Amino acid sequence: MKRICLFLSAFVLFSFQLVPQQEYIITERELIELETICQNLQGINQTQEKQIYGLNMSLQKAKRQAANLKTALQKAQKLQQNLTTQLEAEKKASTDLLKSYNKYEKEQDAILTKKQKRIEGLKETVYRRTLALFIAIGIIACFGVALLVKLYMKGKLKIPFP
Repeated sequence: MKRICLFLSAFVLFSFQLVPQQEYIITERELIELETICQNLQGINQTQEKQIYGLNMSLQKAKRQAANLKTALQKAQKLQQNLTTQLEAEKKASTDLLKSYNKYEKEQDAILTKKQKRIEGLKETVYRRTLALFIAIGIIACFGVALLVKLYMKGKLKIPFP
């Protein structure tokens, strides 16, 4: 069996070499057409290479621009994070200041209310004391007038009339 397989494979291998090769004759006109086609293809190939080179340059430029934009975006994101952090800190400080101010305002209102009550009490005291003083002065004046009238009646006081 091995011999048969070996024989068949040798026969197939050598049978291709036994086929006579045909000669192909090319005419001058066909050669000129082939050269023209070849030159056209070379021109098209050069045009395509130029286009590919231009596209590669545009692609490289676009990649550089994309890298620049990516860098700018990263910087902008960092700046945004910094500003957000600062804004949050400012909001917290503002909230703390507002709470402190409200507390201070309440304390001042309480102090002002106490002082106004104290002022009202002092005004009342001053009014009472002033009234008591006028009453005392009136009583003393009445006693003085009564004393003068009594002295005049007894003759110990003489009032010259013009």
